[in-house]
Amino acid sequence: MTGKVVLMLIALELIALSINMFYEPSKVAAGGATGIAILLYEAVDVPTSFSVFGINIVMLVISYFYLERMTTVKLIFGSFVLPLFLLITPVINLIPHPFTSVIIGSIIFGIGLAILYR
Repeated sequence: MTGKVVLMLIALELIALSINMFYEPSKVAAGGATGIAILLYEAVDVPTSFSVFGINIVMLVISYFYLERMTTVKLIFGSFVLPLFLLITPVINLIPHPFTSVIIGSIIFGIGLAILYR
């Protein structure tokens, strides 16, 4: 694997950790596809990983028509790997206080996004 792929995998796992160990246990929908997935989990008990996967597929179809081809190709990797990491990363409530959990989860999420966009 190339260095870029390894960094992407690390970044996506950090994002999955922040969702499964900080946001979801605290029932916080921070926004985006994962926020919608957490709301769906709370409302109708659909696993977060499945919802994120479905939302990502819809977004990929839209990106195909509105973004450059190379951008869409790059998005495909993350769109399949993040739901997989959400599925295999356990949901654990590491910090029972929701406010603290969201702060720590946001820091971890931000680090993951920074690595991913770098």
